[in-house]
Amino acid sequence: MNSVGERFAVDGHYANSPEECDIVLLNLSPSFRIFGLMSEAIRLKCKHGKKLLCRLAGPISIARGTEDQSCWDRLFFYFLRQFADGIVYQSSWSKGANITAGAPENVPATVIINVPGEKHFPPSDVVWRDEAEEGGKVRLLYASWSDNYNKGGDVLAYLDDVLDFYRYAFTFVGRTQVTYSNIVVRPPVAPDQLARLLAEHDIFIFPSRVEACSNMLLEAIYSGKVVVASNTTSNPEVLPKDRGELYESPEEIPDLLDRIVLNHHQYESVEQLPTMKVLASQYVAFAGTLDTRPVSRISCIWATVNLERLLWREFGVLPVIKYRTIMWLSHMKRTILGGKRV
Repeated sequence: MNSVGERFAVDGHYANSPEECDIVLLNLSPSFRIFGLMSEAIRLKCKHGKKLLCRLAGPISIARGTEDQSCWDRLFFYFLRQFADGIVYQSSWSKGANITAGAPENVPATVIINVPGEKHFPPSDVVWRDEAEEGGKVRLLYASWSDNYNKGGDVLAYLDDVLDFYRYAFTFVGRTQVTYSNIVVRPPVAPDQLARLLAEHDIFIFPSRVEACSNMLLEAIYSGKVVVASNTTSNPEVLPKDRGELYESPEEIPDLLDRIVLNHHQYESVEQLPTMKVLASQYVAFAGTLDTRPVSRISCIWATVNLERLLWREFGVLPVIKYRTIMWLSHMKRTILGGKRV
């Protein structure tokens, strides 16, 4: 989203303060900071008549694999029903899964697939290292900043047992609770370091089972890596057919790797990858089609009270106190600075 904002600025679609904007783009993600952001979005919509465009991944309960995380989904769906003028889903799978989970169907919605930041991950054709071309070890890479079970740690454990490590070298970058015998584990790295690691490897293994639209997968694709990914959720939408292979079960991966090594010249990009400029234009085009849903002051107050009750019921007293504190600090900051933003 930082890269999208930078592109908006280049194209002349970025406001320097919320009061100057026409459209508020709110990324609904599960963190306690989101309470203050939702409060600010409600203020801008109800007091200043701004259009509210919400970006939604998830469903969180499916992505995190635990039913107790459905509280985030209920919170976001309530907020969307009451205040959103439009919804941007990250994939068709994400849209369908959210609607099945209870997302509002009467709010205008579209699907816009992510694009990684071009500073570190510009669109690139498939690149195969000279060492691998000449018969050296083929380097495999996987990266994940979460140790969630759905990220595929068990698949890596299986590959750690069955792969021919005289032929392959496998590096995992990120967080894991699994101990490997052959796979080299490295801690999470910054984007520039990840870009360098991708350049040093040949094939990106992506065993993650649940993804709304994985930035990690896109970063590997845009870095010119051949990808082997699980045929689940949004992965088939994200991975171009000429950029890799999908598998149904982990037992297929060793044969797919052998096939890619023998025929890696076949994995050359035919279709041009979308750019950040294209992505930003899709957001602007969709936002331009939206009408502002009028929300009266009374209905806004009532909806905000219900939102607070929902927070109290789903998250307990501490987040509600934090939420009220953020609202009060935001009000004081506007009062002291005369409406200016920091």
